[in-house]
Amino acid sequence: TGELDFDPRTGRCVRHRERLDPVSDADAGRLVNRRAARAAAEFCDLRRPTDVDPDAWAVAVRSRVLDGVPGMGTLDIEPMDGEESGVGALFVAGSLVVVAVAAVATILADQATVWGGA
Repeated sequence: TGELDFDPRTGRCVRHRERLDPVSDADAGRLVNRRAARAAAEFCDLRRPTDVDPDAWAVAVRSRVLDGVPGMGTLDIEPMDGEESGVGALFVAGSLVVVAVAAVATILADQATVWGGA
């Protein structure tokens, strides 16, 4: 939740307060972004009480923060970043093939002319 305070004379924002609670957002089903959920889980890991077993804390964080987020299951596969880079690589490879075929065709045509004229 957030609050804004404006200066009545200038109309400018003079104060902005915001309360972030990613665990409550996860409980309410509002945390649906994998990257935000991962960041919230990392934040919770940093705030682990010293008297709590790390493995038990990890299980609790997973069940409260990560389990309800689409795509954060144990068997979900992380999508590749930059899927468009595959298109670029395909274009470069295709261009190289076209250049190589053209070069071989030119060389063979030149040799055919030399052999045919001799």
